[in-house]
Parts: sequence; C-alpha cells; structure tokens
Amino acid sequence: MGSSSRDFTFNNTADALYKKVVEITVYLEECGVSARVIDNIKPVLVELLTNAVKHSGAISTLIKVAVDEDNIVIKKIDWGTPLMLNILGRQLLWPISANFKKEIISIYNDFNCTLKAKLQAGNRVSFFVEDFNDTHQMPDIGNVTEHFGLLIITSVCTSFEYHYDTAGANNNFIATISRQRTL
Repeated sequence: MGSSSRDFTFNNTADALYKKVVEITVYLEECGVSARVIDNIKPVLVELLTNAVKHSGAISTLIKVAVDEDNIVIKKIDWGTPLMLNILGRQLLWPISANFKKEIISIYNDFNCTLKAKLQAGNRVSFFVEDFNDTHQMPDIGNVTEHFGLLIITSVCTSFEYHYDTAGANNNFIATISRQRTL
C-alpha cells in the first residue's frame, strides 16, 4: 500500500460531529487501516472536533488525513482563537514569549500520569505523557474539563503537536498515530 491523503471540512457544529467522525473513519477503512487502529483514532477525532466546536470560534475547520504504511497523520487547522494554556497562573499567549521558550511545562495530571508540553521555537508545542510511579498523586480537578481532552489525544498518539501560525493566524494540531500501536 502506498500513501493517501484527503481533506475534510467540518462546519464546527455539535450536530455535524458524529457524521464527520464516521466520514473520516470510512476513509480510513478504505485505506486499509485496521478496525483496532480506527478504534484508537476515534477518540482523537472526537476530541479534535469537539475542541473546534467549543473553543475555536471559527466557522469551519479543515481536517487533513494522511495515511501511509506506518502512520496516520491527522492535522486539524482552524482560523479561530489560539490554544489557551494556563501555566502556574500565567497565560501562555501566542506568539510564545522568550520567557517560555524551551520550557517543559506540566499542563494536567490525574491519578496515573501528567500531561506535559515542551515549548519550542516557532510557536510550537509538543505534548507528551509522563506516567507516575506514585499512584497516590491527587489530580488537579480544576483543569479536568479543559485539558483532559489533550491528555486523551496525547495518550493515543505517537506524537501530538500544536503550532500557531502567526502569519496565517491559524491553529494547527498535528496528531500522528502508528498503525502498529495498540492501547
């Protein structure tokens, strides 16, 4: 199998969310992606589209899906409000100020892990999950509703990044999922 890609437009309404997830998963099936991997991808799609409805403020969102022999890459692009992260009482604003660049920050934690982000040059953030050895860590319940979805996406993906394009004033969320990875 070679590589394939397709663009999908989502109109950022809750009513259209389920239909768009089905449309994208049918495309993945047509590309020969296994049912197991598609089951892993569905929560990523739901979270990305839900975030478009809840947070972007844009009329529509572009979803680019690329499939090759090793990975599925889902890129969500919208022209709405940039990603908002609160870090130790400070609001991370785009473009990222020099005070934040190259930091590793904790965004959310629950009983099992911490969602962290590495701030990079060029208004990029790479998310990753760090598992706890101590299972007695208390979660930050105050952030559950806003950052739990990022934890879900990051946990499923081989890599998950955000990039704010200041020139185009758009948000880019890039989720890469291995076709061999199982949860």
